[in-house]
Amino acid sequence: MKKFFSGLVLIVMVFVLSGCGSRYLVALKRYWGYLDTFSEVRAEYNKKEMKEEEVKEAFWAVDDILFDIEKWFSIKQTPMMLGNGIDKSELMEVNDKAGVEPVVVSPTFIDLLKRSIEIYNLSDGYFNPAIGPLSRLWDISGKVEYCMAPNDDSDCTIPPIEEISAAMKLLNPEKIVIDEEESTVFLEEKGMKLDFGGIAKGYAADLVLDHMKSYPFTAVFMSLGGNVYIYGEPNDKQGKKEWYTAVENPLYNSSMSADAMEIGDLYNQNVTVVTSGIYKRYIYVGDVRYSHLLDANTGYPFESDLMSVTIIGPNSAVADALATGVYGLGIDKGYDLVKSLDGYGVIFVTNDKKVYYSNNVEFKPNPALEKAGYQFNVLE
Repeated sequence: MKKFFSGLVLIVMVFVLSGCGSRYLVALKRYWGYLDTFSEVRAEYNKKEMKEEEVKEAFWAVDDILFDIEKWFSIKQTPMMLGNGIDKSELMEVNDKAGVEPVVVSPTFIDLLKRSIEIYNLSDGYFNPAIGPLSRLWDISGKVEYCMAPNDDSDCTIPPIEEISAAMKLLNPEKIVIDEEESTVFLEEKGMKLDFGGIAKGYAADLVLDHMKSYPFTAVFMSLGGNVYIYGEPNDKQGKKEWYTAVENPLYNSSMSADAMEIGDLYNQNVTVVTSGIYKRYIYVGDVRYSHLLDANTGYPFESDLMSVTIIGPNSAVADALATGVYGLGIDKGYDLVKSLDGYGVIFVTNDKKVYYSNNVEFKPNPALEKAGYQFNVLE
């Protein structure tokens, strides 16, 4: 039985959509702590077709899915793992045994690893599941709290070039051995490390949606650490049959008016929406800014005029990994990759206020930004 901590406040709220006579209700649950982020799932249902107990059952089972993701893919022991007596995730076991021996893992672990390698190949290596030695060396996430502004702090540093060079020798996914018959994974070279930080939340979103679809909900909206999923046809009180997603403006800052916070709204239904960018997680070393998105081809954070890439598509794990891979490829090659994949679209935002979006997305630009000089361009 899984333990819960008092600090992890879990809330279920139910409210009426269309007045007292409505047949449709929306249940909402928020999840704190899992995957080192905040998540939210809401689902609409017909109260004549689903009992409250069934709704609660569906939502509480999401806790188990998110906990499983931690047990499989976390790069460190989480508070939830600690509270349940789990020292290491499967990922940690695989990394610890690199160059030593194969590790027995779950079929789910192998599934995500295979998908990761597929996106690695599609993206010319810009998304790399073997990025672990480099991401651990830079440790951007660990420094974000105290290095987010220009500084002269001796703890805000970049790794020595010789250490970067050594780490780059350990980033080859071809040295990952998967034995599906034995259900094992082996990293051939000591020091290799897998890192699923660019795909695990998307994979979690896919598992949660599959679970929610097994119940008779009429619509589901979720955000798992920013990985959004919109599914079904909601029955809103204005008679609309859609929910929409506001796409964040990566150029927004506190000196701008509130109506500039979004670049526009997406109205595609039954899709996931995932954004990767350099505007939230970064550090300063002196007065030079370095983002958390690392280029395995150079050993350094990407240098690009792109602020963010948003991927829209049917699978959240794929979209999650693609967002990083497409960012690395840039607008031209990145769009070529997205166009080659059935059902996927993209939105690019550059640092000079240019927004490019594929012609298969139902995107409505923010009029306030158009007036402020942002240029919106449809990609054919």
